[in-house]
Amino acid sequence: MAAKPISLLWLALPVFICLWTSQVHAARWQDHRTAALRAVEQADYAKAIEQFGAAIYYAQKLPAADRDIAGLWENLTAVYLADAQLDRAWESIGHWNKVLVANAGQPWVAEQQSLLDRMTRILFKETRMVGGEGAGEETPTGDLSPEPGLKPAESPSLALAPAEGQAPNGAQPTVGPGAYGIHLASYGSEANARQGWAVLQARYPDLLEDKTFALRPVDLGDRGVFVRLIAVPFPDSPSAGTACRDLQHRAQYCAVVPPG
Repeated sequence: MAAKPISLLWLALPVFICLWTSQVHAARWQDHRTAALRAVEQADYAKAIEQFGAAIYYAQKLPAADRDIAGLWENLTAVYLADAQLDRAWESIGHWNKVLVANAGQPWVAEQQSLLDRMTRILFKETRMVGGEGAGEETPTGDLSPEPGLKPAESPSLALAPAEGQAPNGAQPTVGPGAYGIHLASYGSEANARQGWAVLQARYPDLLEDKTFALRPVDLGDRGVFVRLIAVPFPDSPSAGTACRDLQHRAQYCAVVPPG
């Protein structure tokens, strides 16, 4: 007769272990977050980054913790920005955005999306990358300088980009035969352009998740050499134009690139 209670105990044991583990993880992520915030107050950014990373690790082990995880990515992005680790800040923005995309429709996402957009604008300004809040007519001062003259679209109107050589200074790129593309941004180096693609693809998965990218260098003379980031392929001009209009409505620079 004693075997039955023992069997029930064994059946219940995994449940107790799961509950205990969840409590441990909840306590640990909160402890690490507290330590991280304390480190931020002391301007100890290295420790803050370490502690926020640990907090994210434990929070990801909890069910229904995405809102907290988004907040942690927000905090970590801000610390990377404060510590001038801009590459890491862009990586953090990408992870943060993925959490928001996975929780689209949840009431808390709108506020987080607003914060992410604000942080993205700050990062675009800090790194002087074109495609967010454009930096305007600037003289290249380093690897992350923007291509002069590219700014976010001010209206949803769309102009078809002419083929290479039809615009002054080679100002418009082209893509391979038969395929249209959309020019999203310009960067001071190929490495930064590749990183920019990862960020933009994560930010606009509905439009770019099934796309790849092409890089096109352009020499603007005394204004500098830039690498253009082009999302491909689009089967025709109307489909590329539709994607561009959608991006322009979201304040993202975009221009259709014809095959060539």
